[in-house]
Amino acid sequence: MKSSSNPNGNTHPRPRRTQVMSSNIPTKLKECRQWVVWKYKQDGKQGRWTKPPYKSTSTDPSTWRSFCEVLEEYQRDQSIDGIGFVPTEEDDLVGLDIDHCVDEFGQTMPDPQEALDLFRGTYAEYSPSGEGIRIWTRGKLKGSRRKNGPYEAYSENHYLTITGNVLPDYGGEVTEQQAALDTY
Repeated sequence: MKSSSNPNGNTHPRPRRTQVMSSNIPTKLKECRQWVVWKYKQDGKQGRWTKPPYKSTSTDPSTWRSFCEVLEEYQRDQSIDGIGFVPTEEDDLVGLDIDHCVDEFGQTMPDPQEALDLFRGTYAEYSPSGEGIRIWTRGKLKGSRRKNGPYEAYSENHYLTITGNVLPDYGGEVTEQQAALDTY
């Protein structure tokens, strides 16, 4: 792993490039032209690595591409660290993001497991770090985003990384989970 120092002298290793398992990504997401690629960028203040979209934004649909286009760029250009998806107001897709909830043994911590149990039957995967979880569902979120501690939910104007690294028993397709969204 490469290392880099921030202005305060703290050293944070650069994360490894994400291994995208494209065959596991749900068809419902692949069919949309709402895809971006991203590269790691180090935050100058804290020295942490962020994952901003590269050559695109989460708010400008003219910068989004098809799944095939971003996958081809990711496979061709080794400087691209991963791919991501942008839900929109026009679709019924909601991405849930739970950070820092998987331990070094791949075990989900108790509170996030409750969220997984609530959304059982829809697609869930590990984040690029392997320490977080993304859940994709269909339904309508009250508002475009919701944040409660480590739990975040987005239905527009935000992209989420996609790895295809499926949680055991949570692969398959994105399903409607409105009742779960209403209580989440």
